[in-house]
Amino acid sequence: IFPPRHAMRMFRDSLVFFCRHVPNVNITSMGGFHIREAGATREQDLAFSMAIGAAYLQEGVKAGLEVDDFAPRFSFNAFGGSMEFFKEIAFHRAARRMWARVVKKAGAKNERSMLLRMASTAHCGRVNCSVQRPLNNLTRSIVGGIAAALAGGPPNCNPPFDEPLGLGWSLEAIQLSEDAARILQNEARLTEVMDPLAGSYYVESLTDEIENAAWAEFDKIQSLGGVVKAIENGYLQREVARSAYERQKRLEEGKDLIVGVNCYTGEGELEVQTARLVPHPYDEERRNNAEKVQIERLKEVKKGRDSKKVAELRKKLKAEAAREETNLFPTLIECVKAYATLQEICDTLREVFGEYQPAAL
Repeated sequence: IFPPRHAMRMFRDSLVFFCRHVPNVNITSMGGFHIREAGATREQDLAFSMAIGAAYLQEGVKAGLEVDDFAPRFSFNAFGGSMEFFKEIAFHRAARRMWARVVKKAGAKNERSMLLRMASTAHCGRVNCSVQRPLNNLTRSIVGGIAAALAGGPPNCNPPFDEPLGLGWSLEAIQLSEDAARILQNEARLTEVMDPLAGSYYVESLTDEIENAAWAEFDKIQSLGGVVKAIENGYLQREVARSAYERQKRLEEGKDLIVGVNCYTGEGELEVQTARLVPHPYDEERRNNAEKVQIERLKEVKKGRDSKKVAELRKKLKAEAAREETNLFPTLIECVKAYATLQEICDTLREVFGEYQPAAL
């Protein structure tokens, strides 16, 4: 919600505070799958993610911290997300190699700092799931789960097949995804070997190809002054928009195929109506009343808190936000303990930082 430089200041403050006072917390979790789903190519996804990670490392060093004191507590939530099986495996192998180099270049000496900790590896990606014939999404997620295992991670079969329908992940769909992952691990035993495709001429070649292309994009971002400047001048946004346009064009021209969407859609094909198979799991009345209930709870909180203290703390936070050298986290914690709302805290910071406005594409 804040301009990139101020957002990075918030990250710096959190990084320093966690290193000094909360030694066991996972400091940040990065990843580019949302960039990929917005339209970025595989190589852009990897390069942008590494550039973001490099910026975070640099911010810690600028704050006077040793890389080895915080890099082991960085992780990646997810990269990638496509149905191109071997390329997704190679993508994750390239990511591990790139992150090790990025962290080492930042000054790390401990090998543990160079490990790429990943919550979720290869997957089919939500953008590849379809509203048409949604049960096909289960097949897609299983392909992603197999790729994840062969890429050296857990065989997560995500997302559940009904996500594109806006059902909020029905319990049946979640169960099928969970069981698919369990079958791959416990019955197919795909996780018994780490990186089983290492040495394959094809996968090794793809890994080198993807890594080299990602380094070229990474170096371009660095030549622009780093990822913050690349966001400020709109470079990243323009590149993602261009790639999204090209992807959509390939789909419309039939160069990229999605079963049941732009191919195999003839009259002889059966359209399975998932809505008849899976009921919505949530109570309609409760969902409709959620906003009303939350507003009432908020009123009760405000009624019982010390509003004068909240006002004083907001004034203190605003003054500290204007001083670049001041770490905001102690005051943020005071605000939370006094039951200042997230909206109030963010509004106070907006008064100093402003609000992010995208660069013109």
